[in-house]
Amino acid sequence: MRRICHPIAAGLLVGALAVAGLASGCGGSTTTVTVEVPSAAGAAEQRESGPTEAVLKPAGSQSGASGTAHYSLNPSRSPSLWVELEGLERVSGPARYGIWMYGDRHDMVMLGAFQPDNDGKISRFFETIESYTFVEEGTKTELLVTKIDDIDRVSESIAEGGSPWDPGYIGEPVLQGAFEGPFVGSASDQ
Repeated sequence: MRRICHPIAAGLLVGALAVAGLASGCGGSTTTVTVEVPSAAGAAEQRESGPTEAVLKPAGSQSGASGTAHYSLNPSRSPSLWVELEGLERVSGPARYGIWMYGDRHDMVMLGAFQPDNDGKISRFFETIESYTFVEEGTKTELLVTKIDDIDRVSESIAEGGSPWDPGYIGEPVLQGAFEGPFVGSASDQ
């Protein structure tokens, strides 16, 4: 026999027993109610079934820009990230839009830097375990898009500062948003 220690599961069991008692007391038939308490593995699977995303809102001068970032796990449990941005001003030469995950300004990692298409859109799929487990760890749960006038300046600032997590130059913030959903900090729940 399994003991129920979780307050929500205990509440469900009490509620189900009350319904069973009412149902058996009304009319001439007897009703059997079976309550299934999910196991820890089932609860984790249920927690991870919903969407985890960041809705990106303007953070700078490009007020018409917007975007979303969707975080998920593929069937082999490898994390993936789909980023869709629109309304970006065109850039050329060494200028790019940098996509960053961060915990704070001094704890950042650049996922990539891209130029938008002719319609002002960037759509990228990232699938690298090392970079995206930050969401599950709960250490870097914000996404930031910056306009970088010269992509080489980012590399130079990292080399000069000595820390890949604290670049001296990140460009001008354009979009930002926090990840929300069941994957955020889920590694610490296990």
